Amino acid sequence: MRSASTAPHTLVTLGRRDLKSFQGFLLRRVTGTVVHDRCAGLSDEPRPGVPRTISDAQVEEVVVRTLEEVPEGATHWSKRELAKRVGISATSVHRIWRAFGLKPWLVEDFKVSTDPFLITTTTATAPSTCSRR
Repeated sequence: MRSASTAPHTLVTLGRRDLKSFQGFLLRRVTGTVVHDRCAGLSDEPRPGVPRTISDAQVEEVVVRTLEEVPEGATHWSKRELAKRVGISATSVHRIWRAFGLKPWLVEDFKVSTDPFLITTTTATAPSTCSRR
């Protein structure tokens, strides 16, 4: 909302009135709940939507497998492979990874190539950057 000095008087008055009525609505709602239900009225109401179907044990299994295991024949877990192994959907695995900030496809350390022809291949493909002067 703009300050009173730069906005037209009507807009400021209407904005303040709306803000006060909204605050009054919230206050009536909260105090009505508290007065009616006493201390139980202070607790959080049940959330809308479907209850969770994935247990904490499954979430823990996804996190532990992601951090401590590597699937056979691969460098990291894919969400589909891990979902099959744990018994949940690939979307759920992706949500768990996102919630915990896990990115199993990122390599944390630098690996030196074991290719004996690395220098030859590199200088042949990028001669301008690797040439000696």
